[in-house]
Amino acid sequence: TYTGDTTISGGTLLANNGSGGGSATGGGSVILGTGAKLGGNGTVGSTILGSNFTAQSGSTLFAGQSGMLDAQ
Repeated sequence: TYTGDTTISGGTLLANNGSGGGSATGGGSVILGTGAKLGGNGTVGSTILGSNFTAQSGSTLFAGQSGMLDAQ
C-alpha cells in the first residue's frame, strides 16, 4: 500500500481504479501542478485528517461526465 503524497507535475493522470479499489494516488496529499490534468472515474486522495488536495493555477480537474474545472 502506497501511503506517500502524489504530485502530478505535467500530463494527464486518469484515476480509473473503480469502486472498492481504494485511492489511485495513495494515502497522502495530492498536488496537481500547473498544466497538469487529473480525471477519471476512480478515487484519489485520502480521507485521513491532514491530507490535502491542491490544484495550482493553470491545472485542470475533470471527473466523470460532469465537465471540467480549471484552477484560477
